Amino acid sequence: MKVVQMVAGGLLVGSLALAGCSKSGTAEPTGTATPPRGSIPQATGPTATPTLSVREQSIAAAEAAFLHYNDAQNASAQNSYEGWMETVQPLLTGEFMMNRYNHYQRRLGGYRQTGADKVEILDVKSADAGEVVLMVCADDSDVDVIGPDGTSAYTGLHARQLVEVTVRRTLPADPETGELLNDEDPQQQDWWRIGDLVVQSGETC
Repeated sequence: MKVVQMVAGGLLVGSLALAGCSKSGTAEPTGTATPPRGSIPQATGPTATPTLSVREQSIAAAEAAFLHYNDAQNASAQNSYEGWMETVQPLLTGEFMMNRYNHYQRRLGGYRQTGADKVEILDVKSADAGEVVLMVCADDSDVDVIGPDGTSAYTGLHARQLVEVTVRRTLPADPETGELLNDEDPQQQDWWRIGDLVVQSGETC
């Protein structure tokens, strides 16, 4: 008996290879073996697709929402923040939405981003049906913001930083007051939005 061990994705997989177990000169049995009495025949056919748990669904939706937000934010900023209210603001909620709205207002009038923020989701800190907290590595190394006078107005660190991102399942909010809207559209009610984004001071990735 030979035991073959394989390491795949951090999991130890053991497989048994049976060989040379019959005695020399002894004929091997042929034909179809009869299953033991009382055994249950195994069903054959397509394997059912596993159903994701509520937690897994929440994580998948939150990660997709964050990546979509980062892409939309980069695209708007690179185009002098054109269309920010239509493409980025609806992806935000709560105080974070208000903070980004105020930032957007200060960027009007000739500011334009060059380069793009690159992000990588590293881990899930917590998750339930209504809120997911992601640990993200954000890299702004090639980002700059050019002001109306043609000089740099960027105040970032140009580094890889660890960021805690909170994504919440919530209704849309009014961009001026932050008050949640009573939207009866089912698609709107199922949106996940960015509720907070906190850079972990001094922690790189």
